[in-house]
Amino acid sequence: MSTNLKNVFEASNARDFTSNQLVNEFIWTESFSELLYSTKNQVVLGSRGSGKTALVKMLSHQNLRKLANKHLSSSDKQERNNISEAKTIIEQRSLVATYVPLKVEWVNSLENYENSKDKYFIWSLNLATCARLIDTAKSCIDAYVEDEVDAVLVQRNVCKNLSRLWTLPRLINNFQELRRELEILEYEKNLMFNKESMGLTLTNEEKVLGMAFHGNLFSPFTIATKQISSALNIPDNSKWVLCLDEAEFLSKEHHQILNTHMRSANDIFFKITTMPYRHHTLSTTVNANVNVGHDLEYIYIDKLGTINKNQKSSDKIIQEFATKLFVNRLRQFDSDSTKTLETLVGHSKLAQDTNELVTDEALLVMIENHCNEVTYTRAKKLYKENIKKFDDELARKIRGILLLRDEYHNRIGSTNTSLYSGVAIISRCSDGNPRRLFRLFNHLLNGSVEELNSILPSVQSKRIKSFSHSELEVIKFEKSGKRSYELIKAIGSFFKAKTLEEKLGSDLPQAIQIQHSVDERVWAAIKSAVDLGLLYPVVKKDSNERSLFPEMEGVFCLANCLAPHFNLFPRVGRAVSISTVMNSTKVIEQMELFENE
Repeated sequence: MSTNLKNVFEASNARDFTSNQLVNEFIWTESFSELLYSTKNQVVLGSRGSGKTALVKMLSHQNLRKLANKHLSSSDKQERNNISEAKTIIEQRSLVATYVPLKVEWVNSLENYENSKDKYFIWSLNLATCARLIDTAKSCIDAYVEDEVDAVLVQRNVCKNLSRLWTLPRLINNFQELRRELEILEYEKNLMFNKESMGLTLTNEEKVLGMAFHGNLFSPFTIATKQISSALNIPDNSKWVLCLDEAEFLSKEHHQILNTHMRSANDIFFKITTMPYRHHTLSTTVNANVNVGHDLEYIYIDKLGTINKNQKSSDKIIQEFATKLFVNRLRQFDSDSTKTLETLVGHSKLAQDTNELVTDEALLVMIENHCNEVTYTRAKKLYKENIKKFDDELARKIRGILLLRDEYHNRIGSTNTSLYSGVAIISRCSDGNPRRLFRLFNHLLNGSVEELNSILPSVQSKRIKSFSHSELEVIKFEKSGKRSYELIKAIGSFFKAKTLEEKLGSDLPQAIQIQHSVDERVWAAIKSAVDLGLLYPVVKKDSNERSLFPEMEGVFCLANCLAPHFNLFPRVGRAVSISTVMNSTKVIEQMELFENE
C-alpha cells in the first residue's frame, strides 16, 4: 500500500480516537510515568491540545492492557521497557483505572436545573462513572479469567450484584444489557429532572428512579469496585483510579465538591484534567482547603513536561516525540512505511550549533555587524584567547539568531526565507503539543495526496510561516480572545524589534515578567493565552513549587509556534517587564475596544 497523504494527519483529538488507534500512536512520556506511579490524587494541567486526554485515557485498564499486549515491530528499547512496565502493572493488578469524560452538553444542561443543580450534578456524575466502570470490569475479566465459561459466570455474578447495588428494576446477567439499562435510566431521569424544573408534580415512581445514584458522590462507583475486586481476587492494596477529563467545564462549586472527595476519599484515587488556570479553587465544602503536596499534586504537561528543563534537554525530548508521532500516525495508514520526518524535511540549518554552517570567522563578522559594542568586544576577546569558550558561551547562543537577522537584512524583494525548515525547527515550533504537531504536519503537506517526497527548505519555511500566522489568528475567535490576540501581537512585535532592528546582546528578550501591579485586563488576557498554549509559565521543578501556579506574577515565555510569524528564533529568552512592552505599544487601548466581547 502506498502512503497517501490525504487526511493522514486530520484526526488530532484523542477523545475521538478508537482504543486501538490511541494505543498504537501513544508515546510514553515522563508525565505518564508520574500519573502511573503516584500514590496521590493529581490534577493534570495543560493547554488545549497538550495531550491531557490521551494520558488519562491511556491509564484506563482496557487501554493499558492493550499497550501491555502491543506487538513491537521495531527495536526501540525504551518502548520495549514501557510495554514491559504496563504488562507488570496489569499482571500484578496493582492499578485499575476508569476513564470518564465530562460531556460539555451534560455540564451545560446543569443550568436548566437552577433549584436542583447540585443534586443533578451528583446523580449524573454517579451514573457516568458507573457506566464507564462497566468497561473496566469487562477488561478485568478478559485479563484475569482465562477460561471462557468461567469468564461468562464471573460476568453474570458481577452484573447481578451490581444490579442489586444500583437498585435497577431487574437483575441483569451481562455487561451489554447492564450498559443499556443505565442508558435508559439516564434518559428517563433526564425527563424527570425536566418535569421537576417545569414545576410539574412527580409520581412516586419518578421520585425513586435511579435512587442509588442519589447517594453520596462516588459511593455507587466505590461499592461496585469492591464487588469487582472480590470476584476477581484483586488485592486490597490495588489502586482504583477515577480519571475525570476536561474539568474546566465545571463551575467553582463543582470543583469544591471534587476537592472535598480528594481530601477525604480513601478508597479511590483521582486524576483530573483541566486547563492551566481552570482548576478554579482549592476550597472544599467543609471548613478546610485541600492541601497541595498532601491531598493532591499538580502535573503540568505543557511542552511535554519540559518547561523546567534546560533548552537542550527540552529540545531533544520534543524532537524525539515529534519524530515518533509522525511515524506512528503514518503506520496507521501504511504499516510498511519506512518514511520519517527527517526524510521529508531534512536537517535544520537554523538549529545547528556546529561551525560547519557558519565558520567562527564568518560568525565574528556577523557579530560585528549586528551586535552591540559590549558583545562584540567580548566576542573578539574570546575568539582570540579561547575558541572553545567562544563557541560555548557565545556562538552557540546567538548563531541561529544571527543567521535569521543577517538574512532578514539582506533579503532581496519578496524572497522567501529557507531558515524555518528541518526536523529540529519543526519540532520546536510545535512546543511539544500533539494537536499542534498534527496541524503543523498538515500545513507542511499542504493537502497533497501524492507520495511522501522531500520538501524544499524554502517551501517548508513558507508553509511554517502560514501555520504560525494561523496559530495566532485563531485566538481571536475564542471567548475574550481578541484581547489576548492584541496582547500577544504586542509582545511578539516588541521581541521582533529587539531581535531584528536593535543591536543585539548575548541574551535576547523572549519572555515577559509580570508583578502584582499588572492590569487585571492584561492578566486575564495572559491566562487565556496560557490556556490556549500561546504563552507558557516558567515553573520550578520542585513539586510543591510547581503546584503553585503563578498568580498575577511570574515569567511567561512566548510559544515557539509564533516565532516564524514574528521572525524570531524559537527558544526561551530573557524576561522583560510586561510594563516595558506595554509602554512601547498601545495594547491597552486596543484591548479596551473589546471590553464587552
